[in-house]
Amino acid sequence: MVLTHVTVIDVARGQTQPDRTVVILGGHITEIGESLKIAAPKDSQVVDATGKFLIPGLWDAHYHLAHEYSAKWAREVSLPLLVANGITGVRDMGGDFDLIKALRKEIAVQALPGPHIIAAGPQLIGTSKDSVQFLASNNADAARRSVIHLKQAGADFVKVQSPVPRDAYFAIADEAKRQNLRFVGHVPELITAVEASDAGQHSMEHSMGIWQSCSTAEPELRKFMAEALKDPKTTPDYIWGRVEFGLPPRGTLGTFSGEKASQLFDRFARNATWQVPTLVEEQSFALLISGGLMDQRGMNLVPQAMQKAWDLPNILKPLGAEDRQDLVKIVPMMLDVVGRMHRAGVRILAGSDAPWLVVPGFSLHDELVLLVKAGFTPADALRAATSDSAEFLGLQNSLGTVETGKLADLVLLDANPLEDIRNTQKISGVFLQGRYFNRRDLDGLLQQVKTQRAPR
Repeated sequence: MVLTHVTVIDVARGQTQPDRTVVILGGHITEIGESLKIAAPKDSQVVDATGKFLIPGLWDAHYHLAHEYSAKWAREVSLPLLVANGITGVRDMGGDFDLIKALRKEIAVQALPGPHIIAAGPQLIGTSKDSVQFLASNNADAARRSVIHLKQAGADFVKVQSPVPRDAYFAIADEAKRQNLRFVGHVPELITAVEASDAGQHSMEHSMGIWQSCSTAEPELRKFMAEALKDPKTTPDYIWGRVEFGLPPRGTLGTFSGEKASQLFDRFARNATWQVPTLVEEQSFALLISGGLMDQRGMNLVPQAMQKAWDLPNILKPLGAEDRQDLVKIVPMMLDVVGRMHRAGVRILAGSDAPWLVVPGFSLHDELVLLVKAGFTPADALRAATSDSAEFLGLQNSLGTVETGKLADLVLLDANPLEDIRNTQKISGVFLQGRYFNRRDLDGLLQQVKTQRAPR
């Protein structure tokens, strides 16, 4: 396949390379050069890309294909919506690992279209028993066994959740290093962001743990949570409700210290602690409060039966008036904090946490818009979903930029994303694993999902 007269976006430099010809063979880019100097090989499929722009395939760095609320919809909803939105790779953040493996096999033999999947497998959430979704991690010994199990099962990394106790957390950090696995995830409620960064946590999700560590009342907040979580059976429902929505303890947001934040973010930069803020998810919580959740782009494609798992009628029940106010208040605060981290040199990836309360595929583009709103340039935001993701995953030699020798995971756009990041939404075609999906093919994927809308 040959693309002619296309403008290649050099994401590393944030520059355009106009009037290029790109030759693709066997799913790899074999040649790039000025269109006048490269002739299309015989029997090539030629795509005239005059007026169009070529970017690397996008990555969603926080997705849940195989979580208990999304697994049954992975094939019918998640995969087609991801491909239709130019997302050629996802970092799956926890779920049924057997399903992930099955999806990978089907995608590899082109039995269904889908992105590359880098996956954690079952999450470590502080439970005492193993299940398809979670592994035992309520103490240090159980946590170590679970990390070893994940290594043997072929997991790409380890995902830690909020309820993990202190001894288990540090056992996970130690055993992950022994097993040559990176560990990522939430900053558990009884761990400080400083401790997590120093322990080698490779990425922190949803800005969890940052608010307490940037508070002038940090000692009091830590003491309150330690007391509240001593016995999970007596912990007030609203506390775990706030945790689920990414909120710190009540009263934290009003005690934010810019000085403490600067010190913390400098530490993140030194320790190479990456951040995946999932701003679009936090925005969806505010929309839930205002009644605008269902107005999100693409929400009309999400099957009603899939929405049912969100339990919208009851989802806010644990939260009081102050908690709901904080869900709205925290969105502009997160934009500010993400901008501060970016300026401090903290590495940040684009992730959506779909498909919980946000739309698969569409929400990653919305995340890029929010990153620009937080202070990123369009080029910065584009890197967060392409070359930076490849670097974070150690795949920079094969993915992340439009270069000779790399995989031809590419997105063809109708407008320049360096001028307006919303132009990543104007997709003309997607190249993925040796296949070319033109606009008609992509519309077919959207129509395929739309057929799932009927109540079940």
